[in-house]
Amino acid sequence: CVFVKKIKTQSLVVPYNSKTGKKVKNYIPDIQLLLVDNSIVIIEVKPVREMINSKVLRKHKALRKYCKENGFGFTIVGEKYYSFEDLKKETVDPNIQEAFIKYVKEHNSITFSDCSDFKKIYNINEKQICNIIWNNKKYLKYQQFKIKYKNYNDK
Repeated sequence: CVFVKKIKTQSLVVPYNSKTGKKVKNYIPDIQLLLVDNSIVIIEVKPVREMINSKVLRKHKALRKYCKENGFGFTIVGEKYYSFEDLKKETVDPNIQEAFIKYVKEHNSITFSDCSDFKKIYNINEKQICNIIWNNKKYLKYQQFKIKYKNYNDK
């Protein structure tokens, strides 16, 4: 690409807080680009469904802060260059969101594969499921390949 001077892979270490906040861990983003205008862009590649994983969200928050402090650009991209920002922009009917929360609550914990019937019934895709989880963090959590229902009083 004529806009890229140099590419580095997994060469940057960004500290982030553990789930409990008691431990600082190291996060290593996938790609650093040095562009011809000498600006730097950090890129993380994740499947769309992993963009809503609570660990990935903590890493993204740390990366966003790190890049802002250092004047770098950044993004997380998934399949077909679908970005973290694109995921947040997906729209899903509020009634479908409520039905999905109820579905997860009834099962307490499900996988993305368990959602196949729900997706067919409501004619939605995996990105929209991710958006529902993103927009309903008060009730839903995605971690370790499971979508879980949580009471809003849970931490």
